Amino acid sequence: MRVLIVGVSKVGESLVKYICKEGHDVVVIDTNEAKIDMITDRYDCNGFVGNGTSVDMLKKAGIDSASLLVAVTKQDEVNILCACVAKKLGIKRTIAAVRNPEYKSEHPFLKKEMGIDTIVNPERLAAGEVSRMLRYPEGVRVEQFGHGDVRVASVPVKPGSILVDVPLAKLREVVDVQVLVCAIERKDKAVVPKGDAVLKEGDKLTVLAIGDAMHEFVEKIGLVEKTIKKVLVIGGSRIGRYLLEEMQEKGISVKLMECNQEKCQMLLSKYPKAHIVCGNALETEVLKKELVGMDACVTTTGNDDENLIISMFAKSFGIDRISAEIDNNNYAKMIRDSGMSHIFSTQDVSIAGVLRNARVLSRDTKEMEISSSIKWLYTFHEGRIEAAEFQIDKAFKNCGKQLMDPSFKLRNNVLIATISRDNEVMLATGSSTIENGDRIIVVSADKHLVDAVEILA
Repeated sequence: MRVLIVGVSKVGESLVKYICKEGHDVVVIDTNEAKIDMITDRYDCNGFVGNGTSVDMLKKAGIDSASLLVAVTKQDEVNILCACVAKKLGIKRTIAAVRNPEYKSEHPFLKKEMGIDTIVNPERLAAGEVSRMLRYPEGVRVEQFGHGDVRVASVPVKPGSILVDVPLAKLREVVDVQVLVCAIERKDKAVVPKGDAVLKEGDKLTVLAIGDAMHEFVEKIGLVEKTIKKVLVIGGSRIGRYLLEEMQEKGISVKLMECNQEKCQMLLSKYPKAHIVCGNALETEVLKKELVGMDACVTTTGNDDENLIISMFAKSFGIDRISAEIDNNNYAKMIRDSGMSHIFSTQDVSIAGVLRNARVLSRDTKEMEISSSIKWLYTFHEGRIEAAEFQIDKAFKNCGKQLMDPSFKLRNNVLIATISRDNEVMLATGSSTIENGDRIIVVSADKHLVDAVEILA
């Protein structure tokens, strides 16, 4: 399947990386020749220098044979226009990055009248991820499926944890909480474990739970949640502003520090009730003063080096809830190896939604409408583990069979975790059945699933 990506932004490059990995034919368009040379050197894709809103350029890039266009330039208006032109040229699906809060109320119009099928806002998504991150200790990442009844978390097995050397068969007995370990990453290899697996120090677990059971589990294993009351946000970037809004809505006291005086004035006029500080966070004494009494520190300056330095200083100052915007993958790995793993990236938070659209389209044929059963998709551990939610229909041949039935064979490294039926969510067991109309959550290691039928061997 051919995918057109307009804009070699940070988000654009990350999308190229992951979509190429899934075996699609990727074509990239950007007005900057150096960026096109860079992206085509690094990845197996084609590139064109030009304007992605131009009909001639889109035709030159092969839009006639493309199924998906993703517009992720830094300009919202360019992305909107690009998606509109592409739709008029007959492409099946369009996705556009629209970041400006002023367009939020116009999303329904943009979708219905302008031909944008999906609107993504990387900065707002990143702010939401930071908000969830701060609730949990370092190394723990939690995502919610559907209406939030099901939670999937990435959890480390730290030295001295009660999980060390515990057989999976005895996990619930040890923690006294109904959770399911769906996948284990050990030494950069991810697997869906069998019942005789034993947890080891250093493992990274993908754990699933229903309702508040996840919070209980995190507390039982010693990774206690913390009530955040005061947060210092450094950097008046768009992410910083979205985070400011989100924290204020939750009743959390936020102090936003920005070194640019004009930007501070703009922030004060836009958020008159906010605590805006004009100062340079790279000046030690200035930063010390602002960190006093804070429960958490978030760095969103837009500069990886600055974010890294400030975060390390905040950690040495005694702040134990730190979240840093890091887009450089090499930096991200170094930081995780150092033990400070609350990092986020605008380029990563948008990937899951785009990949889901790409997978839906990749199975489309002339005889079939675009209607894959995949509804939600999250990736963990740099894409090695995926959790996906599927809607079951009559095409699923094993409806009515118990999961323990010998004829109900799953692919390797695939696990059915939960079954939702009639507004009730259940952890899947050997005696569970899957029925037409159910929603199931499937966790897989190193698999790119498109439809529920693909989980079967």
